[in-house]
Amino acid sequence: MTPQLNDADRSILEKAAIPEEEAQRQLEVLRGERTYRRLDRPCRIGDGIVAVEDEQIEELVRLHESAAQAGRMMKFVPASGAATRMFRDLSVWMGTEDDIVPAAIEAFFIRLEEFPFHAAASAGLPRIDDSAEGTGRAQRLRSFLRYVLTPEGLGYLTLPKALIPFHRYPDEVRTAFAEHLIEALSLARTGEGACRVHFTIGEAHQPRFEAERDALAEELDARFSCRLHVDFSRQEPHTDTLALDGDGGPFRTRDGTLLLRPGGHGALLENVGRAAGDILLIKNIDNIQCQPAREAHRWLKVIGGLAVRIHAQLGAVLRRLGDASEQELDEALTFVTDELGQPISSQEQLGSTDHKRDLLRRRLHRPLRVCGVVRNEGHPGGGPFWVRGDDGTVTRQIVESAEIDREDRDQETILNASTHFNPVIMACAVRDFEDRAFQLEDFRDPSTCFLAEKSHERRPLLALEHPGLWNGSMAGWNTVFVELPSSTFSPVKTIDDLLHPSHQPDLRLSA
Repeated sequence: MTPQLNDADRSILEKAAIPEEEAQRQLEVLRGERTYRRLDRPCRIGDGIVAVEDEQIEELVRLHESAAQAGRMMKFVPASGAATRMFRDLSVWMGTEDDIVPAAIEAFFIRLEEFPFHAAASAGLPRIDDSAEGTGRAQRLRSFLRYVLTPEGLGYLTLPKALIPFHRYPDEVRTAFAEHLIEALSLARTGEGACRVHFTIGEAHQPRFEAERDALAEELDARFSCRLHVDFSRQEPHTDTLALDGDGGPFRTRDGTLLLRPGGHGALLENVGRAAGDILLIKNIDNIQCQPAREAHRWLKVIGGLAVRIHAQLGAVLRRLGDASEQELDEALTFVTDELGQPISSQEQLGSTDHKRDLLRRRLHRPLRVCGVVRNEGHPGGGPFWVRGDDGTVTRQIVESAEIDREDRDQETILNASTHFNPVIMACAVRDFEDRAFQLEDFRDPSTCFLAEKSHERRPLLALEHPGLWNGSMAGWNTVFVELPSSTFSPVKTIDDLLHPSHQPDLRLSA
């Protein structure tokens, strides 16, 4: 018989505010047969992806700016990710005793002065003697890395990526956190000069975030004549999930304690729902360019303006549904099919006028997301696809490769035919036409949770993650994909990415 939860487990669940019924549901999902998304075809330009015409751009930017001035916009940035991966190669070599310096490490030190943290790091140590060789030089390089990476020095390896210096200007160095605040001033500033920004962060680093926020807010308020309102939230304990051990029982640590793991970025759906914004502009923390190279904020205005326009169209249709004529109902059905990408079969449209009104109300009255997508140039991650649901309905979705049955040759062919990638640049309308907040959990597809093989204490486990924030957590949203230039996507996954031109301001110019 499969081991069940005991009283000690229930105590842990109660402390985390996880109902036992939810814990049992998660165990059943983990023990059950794995499910996959069913791809119908990739989204392409003209078939699920909109290419904004040049003459439309200015109009959409104006719509965005008007909504921002009215206080409708808020920037939302998932920022809890650690910088561990950025410094992985440096950290691994630092932990060895090898006197031979690998080429990748040599390359880092050759271009050291180009990194934004060079001045801070060099201030703590004497200059590295490039003429030294063998053991002496390797030890000095490791000493430098220990100062940069460990808590005895700058501690970058244990910091969230948001607090790592990203860009060096002639008169200042900015973290990713600071750059997002400055970008927000061009995206979400009201007519009265207020600007709202929300970051999701890890609880352990909140004091550090708050200190940097307070220092930056005072400086930026004075420099830009604004009033920054910066809020933080964290992934709540009740969104943690259970895991299975090799025997199919709840995974426990060596001392017998039930293991709860973070439930993935899909756990942030609650944070999105609580954010004080009508339209949320969502970007990942590491996708932020230096100011002279910044183009993404203009395209965020384009998709923000498109979200404003479509949200208004949705509201207009819903307001007049009760008195709509048969012709107006047919026009609304065309809008649902052509603009929102929700095919409605002729069979579904059969029936009385009241049936059509109810059908339209169910299709239209839901959250809206306008997602930027870029040409796929080999980036790992999700992409836009037409996905067939269990009921046969085909909708536009962002799908990760892990959600696809890679052993199914037809599915693999569709995946490989994909032309675009999801960079997480989106505008989300989370309130309805009567300014009421949607209950976002009602539009989540719980069957799209992730199962992944992980380990803890060097023992294998099967982990469960909630449906991804922009995957299954938004499966029931009205969705529009818009093609963006590749220049809007310049993430920092490794330390070398900071050497890309999009992260290298011209130091001869003022920021």
